[in-house]
Amino acid sequence: MSNGSGPKTSTPWLPLLGLIFCSACLGSAHVFARLSYAHGLNVLTAAGARLTCASVLVFVYLRVRGVTFPRLGKAYRATFLLGLLACAQTVALQIAVLNLPVAIAILFFYTFPFFTGLASAWLGDDRLSAALMFALLAAFAGLALVVGVDFAGVSLAGLAAALAASVFFTLTLILTPRLAPELSPPMRTFFMMSLAAGILLVVLTGTGGYSLPTSHTGWMAFSAFALLYGLGINGVFMLLPKLGATQTAVALNLEPVMVALIGFFVVGEVLSPLQMVGALVVVSSVMAFQLTARKR
Repeated sequence: MSNGSGPKTSTPWLPLLGLIFCSACLGSAHVFARLSYAHGLNVLTAAGARLTCASVLVFVYLRVRGVTFPRLGKAYRATFLLGLLACAQTVALQIAVLNLPVAIAILFFYTFPFFTGLASAWLGDDRLSAALMFALLAAFAGLALVVGVDFAGVSLAGLAAALAASVFFTLTLILTPRLAPELSPPMRTFFMMSLAAGILLVVLTGTGGYSLPTSHTGWMAFSAFALLYGLGINGVFMLLPKLGATQTAVALNLEPVMVALIGFFVVGEVLSPLQMVGALVVVSSVMAFQLTARKR
């Protein structure tokens, strides 16, 4: 039985377009992150910085809107779990990237739309329809072409970390509309991001494990990475209640495609014909599913 965490009406196009913009922001952030890593940034510092920037951006949004912050109580404690999940997902994905080729880490992380679809169906929020399964399978196949996987010498620990990150993100998508429903999406997002950032900043301070860029180019890329990630991830969680977990997860399949396209235009990474076909398959399957959802 549904508790209202899924979308209540047919897919609104404005939130969907907003989610596509978020995918572009997140994809751009990955490209700038690569450049930052080449200039001295390490993954733990990147994780802490992007969550900190996300929490600052949503705080500024709330202040500009004149929103009054609630007293800390039960709702705040509920968002603590979301913060832990966001932190765990970030760390697990970085471990996966350290132990696997980036393409394989991304591909296994993007099993989260499958898990989200299954969990939403089990909870009664969405129907596990033929259209949904076709969209998920087609998008996953397209992603495999886009990222160009090679499984030679794959680390089992890395695969486990990527799948753990996928599960953590699935839980975040499913639980976000359910926990602290009395809080607005921006307020809930602020508490979640602030708690996740706080955890990572404490770890960084306690271990001295931070490493900042060592050049002007690195700092420019680092700043762009943190800003674009903050815009993208905040947008995802603010739009999540409008689209529901399943449609959000399906649409986020566009993010790796954005990485490939932005990498092509910004840093000159060449796209092979197979990657172009894969990108077309992903975009077509996502849009076909959204059109089907809109008609329901």
